[in-house]
Amino acid sequence: MKKLYFLVVFWALCFSLEAKEVRLLTLGSSFTDSGMYQFPQVVASVPDCKLIQNRACIGGSGMENHCKGIDQSDADPAFKPYPYAAGYTLREMLTLEKWDFVLLQPHFSRMSYDVETELPYLERILDYVKTYAPQAEILLQMSWSFHPTHPLIQEGKGKFADPDAMYASIARNYERLGKKYNLRVIPTGLAIQYARNRRAKVEEPVVDRALLKYPERPAASPNYFTPMVYWRPDANGVQRPLQDCVHLDLRGQYTQACLWFAVFFNRPVSEVTYVPAGMTSEDAAYYRKAAQDAWNDYNNIK
Repeated sequence: MKKLYFLVVFWALCFSLEAKEVRLLTLGSSFTDSGMYQFPQVVASVPDCKLIQNRACIGGSGMENHCKGIDQSDADPAFKPYPYAAGYTLREMLTLEKWDFVLLQPHFSRMSYDVETELPYLERILDYVKTYAPQAEILLQMSWSFHPTHPLIQEGKGKFADPDAMYASIARNYERLGKKYNLRVIPTGLAIQYARNRRAKVEEPVVDRALLKYPERPAASPNYFTPMVYWRPDANGVQRPLQDCVHLDLRGQYTQACLWFAVFFNRPVSEVTYVPAGMTSEDAAYYRKAAQDAWNDYNNIK
């Protein structure tokens, strides 16, 4: 009897120490890709957590282009809108693994001011995911506001007076979608707000792209965590500096990844020990707290 007792205890301990494995598919744009840059390292730093992830993403796109991909691949099975490895259709991506979660990213600009345009495409994708990955929980990722130089803001000349006003609109719209479709929302926008606004802002440098020579890049925005400039060849193959005031830099990506850890693993972000190269341990702790507080506060608000 005593031997059986110790055997039961042994197996119970082994089970409790078993790594928690999460299978995640992101279905969206570069805004979901952004979260994946630091997420594997964040998860790997917690010994009993494992991650299997994949992506069905189209840059600069909301759900509309994913719907077009469904139609094109239905008409022509050789059409693969997700060109990883040999290429995949969305149906193939959804059935590639037994996903625990499918994270959707509605169009980041539309969700700040024109939700209705996105809804028919979002509803179709929701039905499609439920059909081909019925076991997966579907979540929405709340996007973040842009740098003040973005055309939607432009220092009060656009649709929003400033990034905070843009965020307030984004937050309202995602809360509406979460309630309408009974989906949990990952409040990445709120986490970025906390990370941006809990420290005193410094003077924002003016970036003159005309003065840059390839491959020069100015420093990322100190206040808004956006890269500001990237290079791309024009039709003649000449590298041109383009404005990037929407994507997150390393600070934002780390905050985003830590928030994902809290959501998908249901564990406190304080367990994360990974600190990206070039980031101080103090700054990493600051961004981890912004992520955890956003998750806690968003759920309390709801």
